[in-house]
Amino acid sequence: MNILVLEKFLNSNNLNKLKSNYKIQYNKNIKNEKVTVIFTRLNYKLDKRFLSRYPNLKKVVTPTTGTNHLDLEFLKKNNIKVINLLKFKKRIEKI
Repeated sequence: MNILVLEKFLNSNNLNKLKSNYKIQYNKNIKNEKVTVIFTRLNYKLDKRFLSRYPNLKKVVTPTTGTNHLDLEFLKKNNIKVINLLKFKKRIEKI
């Protein structure tokens, strides 16, 4: 699995854990067909134009509660899973 990290926000401990199992890339110019996961925060707008460059994309991971930087319609239509903090925030609010 190839992970494209758009913003350097992972601490070295977490990054090392990921590197032990996955190929991590920080360069947006890697071969797009190899990218299966994208990690991003809010600095990038992942719209249809951007996302369509990655034909094998399976997941978008964003450590944010908001998703206004993601084209949710495109992601849903293409069966790309979104992993964010919103559901964790809702769990905490119930406590």
